[in-house]
Amino acid sequence: MVLDNLVWFFEQHNFPTQVHQINTTHIREFLWYLTSETHRWDSSHPLACRKASPSTVHIYYRSMKTFFNWLKREDLISTNPYSFIKPPKQEKKVIQALATTEIQRLFEACEGKTMYDVRNKAILSVLLDSGLRISELTNLKYEDFDQT
Repeated sequence: MVLDNLVWFFEQHNFPTQVHQINTTHIREFLWYLTSETHRWDSSHPLACRKASPSTVHIYYRSMKTFFNWLKREDLISTNPYSFIKPPKQEKKVIQALATTEIQRLFEACEGKTMYDVRNKAILSVLLDSGLRISELTNLKYEDFDQT
C-alpha cells in the first residue's frame, strides 16, 4: 500500500516512477503531502479524508526507507535518496500506569476457581510483574521460562 500510494503521488505530480530517477526532493514532497493534505489519494475513505497522524507519516517514512535501502544493497540504484532525509518527528506517547484500584478490579474479575480464572490471574501477574507487552506474552513458549 505504501509503495502504491507513492507511485500514485508520483504519477499525479509527473515525478519519475523509475526508482533510479527518484531523488531527495521527490521524497520530501511526498512526505509533505502526507503531512499536510486532508484529502489524499483521490479517495473518499474516511482515513484518507483527514490529515495523516505523525505515526502514519513515520510508518511511510520507515517503509520507503527500507525499500530504498534494499534497492541500494541490491545495486538497483546508485544513490539512496533517503541518505539525507531525517525521520519525521513522532509524538511521544506517555502511557499512564494503572491505578491500584484498577489493578485490584482486574484481579477481582478472575477470583474464581475455574481453569480460565487461574489462567487469567497468571496472565495479569506476568504482565504486571514483567512489563511485557501483550504481543510478547502471547509469543512466549515453555522453553522461554527459566525453570531454576
